[in-house]
Formats: sequence, C-alpha cells, structure tokens
Amino acid sequence: MLAAMRFPSLCLSILLATLPLAAQQKTHEATPFEVLLHQRHGERLTDSPQIALPYLATGNVAATAVKVFNVTARQFQFDFSPSPVVINQGDNVTLTISVPANDGSDFGHGFFLENYMQAGVNISKGKSIQVQFIASTPGTFTYICTLTCGALHSNMFGTLTVNAAPANPAPTISAITPAAGSVAGGTTVQIDGANFQANPTVKFGANTATNVTLVNSSRITATTPAASSTGAVTVTVTNADGQSSTFNSFNYEPAGPTISGVTPSTGSTAGGTPITISGSGFKSGATVTIGDVAAANVVVVDSSTITATTPLGPIDGTVSTPRSVTVRNPDGQSATRSGTFTYTVPALAVTAISPNVAAPAGGTTVTITGAGFTTTSATSVTFGGTAATSVQVLNAVTISAVVPAHALGTVDVVVRQGSATVTKSAAFQFADAPKRRRALH
Repeated sequence: MLAAMRFPSLCLSILLATLPLAAQQKTHEATPFEVLLHQRHGERLTDSPQIALPYLATGNVAATAVKVFNVTARQFQFDFSPSPVVINQGDNVTLTISVPANDGSDFGHGFFLENYMQAGVNISKGKSIQVQFIASTPGTFTYICTLTCGALHSNMFGTLTVNAAPANPAPTISAITPAAGSVAGGTTVQIDGANFQANPTVKFGANTATNVTLVNSSRITATTPAASSTGAVTVTVTNADGQSSTFNSFNYEPAGPTISGVTPSTGSTAGGTPITISGSGFKSGATVTIGDVAAANVVVVDSSTITATTPLGPIDGTVSTPRSVTVRNPDGQSATRSGTFTYTVPALAVTAISPNVAAPAGGTTVTITGAGFTTTSATSVTFGGTAATSVQVLNAVTISAVVPAHALGTVDVVVRQGSATVTKSAAFQFADAPKRRRALH
C-alpha cells in the first residue's frame, strides 16, 4: 500500500501511513531524504527552468491494474488524489503532477521518484506533467521536489510504498483416481486438489508422467510412467513457480495380461469353434469375450496360453466385421486385441424341430434348430408346402415359427432364406391327439 502523502509547511518530518509488505519478500527500502536531496541537488539549476517532457518508466512486469493519481505540488507540500494511495506490484501507474498558477514559488516545482525515474521533471506554475511507470519493484521509495522553491523547500518530500505481489499458494493434492495401475505404465489418472497452475509437472516416484493436462486449478490428468518395480510411490505435482505438493500414494501393480494372437482367426456363427489365445500374464480364473459375448469352456493352460470355445456369432449385417478378443484376469486387469476374430455364416441347415408333432388345426409354436440363420434376408418356413406364421430368427442356430393347419400325415419342413433353401424330410407329423380312456370304477 502506498502512503498517502501530505506535507504541511514548517515541518521537517512527515507522517506516513503504510500497509505491511508481503511477508518474506525482498523489498526496497526508501533512501533517506537527506541523501537523495544531496544527490539530486548536485545538478546545476538554470534561472528559468524549462518544463521537462513526460518521463516514461517501464519494468519487466505485466501490469495487473491501472492506477491514476493527481498530484498537486505547492509550497511546501505534495497532495495526492485519490487518497489513500494504494499501489501493488505490477500496477500501471500514472501520476499527473500539477502546480497551481497562484503558487508562491518562483518557477514552480520539480518531482523525482527514486527507482522509477532516471531524472526529475520540472513543472512550471499553472502547468502539469505526467509520469508513468510499471510498479515492478516492491518496497518504499522516496520522492522529492528537485527545484529550490523557497525557504521550506526541504519539506517537499515523502515516500510511496509498492505492495509486493502475494506469492501464489502452493498446490495441494487430495485424491488420485484410479489409485493403482500397471507397472508397465500407461494408466490415465485424474489428480484432484487445489492451486494447480499452468504447465505443471507430475512425477510418480522419480519418474515423470506424460500427457499432463491442466483441466482447471483443481484437476490435472496425466499418464503414468513405467516403474522398475511394484509397490507404492509418492505422486508430486510441481507448479511452474517451483512450488510443489506430494501425495501418498499411487500403487504400481504387476503388469496385466497381453494378447499376441488368436488361432484360428475365423469361425462359424453357430459358435463352438475351439480357439487358442497366446500372450502373457494370464491368471487362473481369467474370462474371455469375443465381441463382448462370453466364450465358453475357458481354460488357462498357463500364463501364456488360454483355450476356449467361441460363442454364437451375430445374425445381422455386421457378421463380417472382425471382433475384438478380450482376456480379463480375476484382479480386473485386462487385455484386448482388436479385430482379431471374424465370424463366417455356414451353409443353411436344419437339425431338429421341437416339438415335431401337432394337431391338424395348427397353431403350435415350434423351435427349429440348425445353422446359418441370419436376418440379412427374408426367412420363410413351410410344413408340407403350407407356410408357417410368426417366423422369427432368434439367433444363428434357432428359428421359431407357428405351425399352419394341415391334413393328417408326415410332412417335410423347408426353411428358405433369400435364395437358399434347406429341407428336413419327414421331419414333422400332423396327428390327432390320442383319445382319453374313461377310468373304470
């Protein structure tokens, strides 16, 4: 905070009201008036001082606020308005210094502010001049009148205080999510806390994280580096100003599974294809999915080999799209190999119909089991040449249908999909229900 300066005549001392500077910052101490007066008044003064050009002082500090003050210089005091005067480090300051036309001095007054002016300026009576500077250096600075303006000229001095910019608060870490990851690195983590600044660095133990992104002042995301061993390490966030915070801890776990290959790489949509998955890090109890559908008969042969049986494949137009294979260990760590298994549609086939007997009136719902069933083309079913109703492809091996009315007898069942047909000969019987016998009493 700048002292508000007003200097009554016949007084060789001045009362200055100042605010404390920021703690533990090195700040400038005002030069004693007598020393500065001696330094400045060693210069030769002319009989008719001229008005100096405005002096612009700049510092290597970005301005944080614009501060404008009107300063009236008169025998024998400087008055500042507005008052009190408050200047903070980094402010862009303009002092408009004026001398009243009726001032009692002979030529007007001068003004010099140490540190922020290289030379004083002279202001004639009835005139004003501007001094501009960036308040780059904190501390208290003496200003004086540099023109001999009367017997009490030595009263015209005072000090301005520039408040030191407060230090940025240190960062803090409150949580890391997830709190564990593979020793191989590559885990994306979210670091929550406070006071994070632009361009932070993040370390896990002694190793530097990658892909560090400042989401906001309370959140950072980063990718964990690889570690030389498993176990807990401290996490350190360091701001660009050098302040840092540590968090205990992030736990490095053994590396998860990897998949190097799947053999064979194709199989029927009817499922049941035996496959072998090669890789590393497989653990007993691991599960396998193909295109997000669980495989059957999963056996972890050893840490590098798994055998399994493929599940049913798709029945829609995505059937030819390669599926990902995923191995997930009981501890939750998993590996996925994209596009590594492709389903193929086998030839149309019918293996069974259940039930295979119905009354001539029809209306019985039956399940047709076979292979090669899809929804990519129209599907129809006939019983002895008569079309069934409510035909629906349930999956790659199952169709449901409602039996039509038909004369008594055994008939063929024909399934047609697009241009393909398959006949199950003498597969269905229309028969009357057996008559019930009356019980004898």
